Amino acid sequence: MRHKTIICFRNSYRQQHKQSENSSMVTDKMIDNKSCINSSTSSNPVERGSKKMAPLKIVFYSMFFSLVFLHFSNTYAQSAAEKTNLLGWATLSPNIGTEFAVMNKTNKWSLDAQLSYHPWKPFSGRSLRHWLASPELRWWYCRRFEGSFWGVHLLGGEFNVHDLPLLGMSKEYEYSGYLIGGGISYGYQIPLSPRWGMEFTAGIGYVWISYDKYECKECREKVAEGNYNYYGLTRLGVSLIYFLQ
Repeated sequence: MRHKTIICFRNSYRQQHKQSENSSMVTDKMIDNKSCINSSTSSNPVERGSKKMAPLKIVFYSMFFSLVFLHFSNTYAQSAAEKTNLLGWATLSPNIGTEFAVMNKTNKWSLDAQLSYHPWKPFSGRSLRHWLASPELRWWYCRRFEGSFWGVHLLGGEFNVHDLPLLGMSKEYEYSGYLIGGGISYGYQIPLSPRWGMEFTAGIGYVWISYDKYECKECREKVAEGNYNYYGLTRLGVSLIYFLQ
């Protein structure tokens, strides 16, 4: 009788121990799934970069819309134009630009501002989502909105790149971050009619890029972060222009 009691006690202990192990495994799995969900929730490229980029974003947006306000407030007193970069539309990146005359006494200076935005993620899985703002001060050889000009520009924005080998980035990872830089450019405007024209411009300069590197496609597991110094092409445009005055 005593032997049977010991056997029953051992069997009961084994069952309780097994149930405890199963409960622990379920709890660990729930914790892993929760951490994966939380990581995925915070993986939005805009959310990931917005905290770091918030002050710079405010500066560039304020600068751009201030230029737009100055543009429209001076439309009837100075020459002004609206434009869009056709090369940007070729990459499905909607963009708008505005330019207006400054320092009217010399008739050789203008201020240009451009804003580009690409929010979509293609079905192919590749991503080149971004927003980019770039103001530029221009000096014209002859007079404003005619012929050749030189410019000095700034640029800033955020990006999310995946499955595209840009600037040495591996196609196996996703990169999200922000950039700021500037450079010089040369361009030429051709009038097509009293109201329409074309602009061709190219610029070179320096861009400082800060990025986070992600590996897990579902959980967006962060594996590295770093900075990159870029020297090269910073502006390229073939723009259609509409002159307001």
